[in-house]
Amino acid sequence: MPKAIAKKIKKPMFASLGSIDWGGLGKSFNLATGLGFTIAIPIVFGVLAGLFLDNKAGTKPLFTLSFIIIGILASVYGTIRFIRENL
Repeated sequence: MPKAIAKKIKKPMFASLGSIDWGGLGKSFNLATGLGFTIAIPIVFGVLAGLFLDNKAGTKPLFTLSFIIIGILASVYGTIRFIRENL
């Protein structure tokens, strides 16, 4: 190929992405999402279960607050366990 033509041909736009360690990036993403779900799911479940029980029993803040506290404690326990297992 002549040099004049070779100078006009540019590298693909994302050619430099070949040097990224995609395995490490995937592991980091997995850890971040896993930790996020470990924190969020028990709290969301506590809110929903508390609201459901409060509506059935007619005790507006009692079950919701109780299950939110239980959800937070479960999230703290799950986070500590997650960190010990993965880091």
